[in-house]
Amino acid sequence: MWLLGSVPALAPATTARADPSLDAAEALARDTFYEGVPVEDVRALDATAIERLVEMLGDPALAPHHAQILEVLGMSGRPGVYEVVAAAAAEEPIGEIDRAELRKRVAVVVALGHLARNDDRALADLEAAVAGEPVAAPRLRHGPLRGERLSRLMRRSAVSALAISGRTEARTILQRLENESAGDPEFERHVRSALRRLEQQRNRPPASGEGDAPRSRGAGR
Repeated sequence: MWLLGSVPALAPATTARADPSLDAAEALARDTFYEGVPVEDVRALDATAIERLVEMLGDPALAPHHAQILEVLGMSGRPGVYEVVAAAAAEEPIGEIDRAELRKRVAVVVALGHLARNDDRALADLEAAVAGEPVAAPRLRHGPLRGERLSRLMRRSAVSALAISGRTEARTILQRLENESAGDPEFERHVRSALRRLEQQRNRPPASGEGDAPRSRGAGR
């Protein structure tokens, strides 16, 4: 028979509430967005959330999410993010890579496109990429994607990223590419499509907080 006095008193609830900043970062990194990562949610991220995303990017166990994390970081446009994306770009995997790593390589370029809205360093990186300078390591391959095929994929990704930036300077770069690509009809069509998307990007109303950051020209400029 249980005695009332022998029943232990229930301790008051002491479970700490989840940090909403961390929850927001986790959701943007892990969730699937069929219509694209929500811009307003990215703009609402605070410094704690950005730090968590950077931390997740360094965790090999989260490799399937690294591409989306890079895109979110690029979209955030926060100070210090360029250095994180540049570090990811400088990584040099060798040999056969899986799909997650290929997506990460492309996401680096996409992130640079977002950052290039306000960061001249990112714009310069993209200009170098479309000029044919290597974006992927020469010994990198993914199934049949290797050598020239992989280089073309990365170059096309950089063209698309220039459109994301919406910059007048990006339009000049794309127009030059259009003039230089007459002998490559497929690439020329891709450049023209990017020019149309760039104009759409320039004409759309800015998202809340977008375009407010001062333009970064890099150290010493």
